[in-house]
Amino acid sequence: MASDEVLLVVLAFIAFGGIFWYLFQRQNSAARVRLQRAESINRLIDKFATGKEVTEFMQTEQGRKLLEDPVPVAENPRFRVLRFVQAGVIFLFVGLGFLMNATRLGREEDINYIRQSMDLRFWGIFSLVLGGGLLVVGYLTSELVKKWGLDSSKRNINQ
Repeated sequence: MASDEVLLVVLAFIAFGGIFWYLFQRQNSAARVRLQRAESINRLIDKFATGKEVTEFMQTEQGRKLLEDPVPVAENPRFRVLRFVQAGVIFLFVGLGFLMNATRLGREEDINYIRQSMDLRFWGIFSLVLGGGLLVVGYLTSELVKKWGLDSSKRNINQ
């Protein structure tokens, strides 16, 4: 039984490490793209003879496209709220599943089943609390988005 727990802890560390590595690589890649873009713009500007030529070029359609950020802008805050709510609902149902299984095993008289029931009850309560917390975070994020005026559904798309 102890080897199963050790394996679970090792797999959890690997999973969290993979998630953090992915997020770090994503951030690093975006910064690298922006840096390369800035260097290419600087080389292009160096080819112009006067500042007036640079200004005229930047006022054209090609100049405006050149100045656009190559990394996509942040998504609509509603999608972030939706992710919190989705994760919260999933954790609530996982917690309910743990608690239902704990209740079923709690009726047994064998000490091993009673211990499993206690473990399942712990993970069930943990999942319920985590799911509830995520739902609260989703609600608070939604309220802050409204308060700060970041809700893009009420603004013109061209702004």
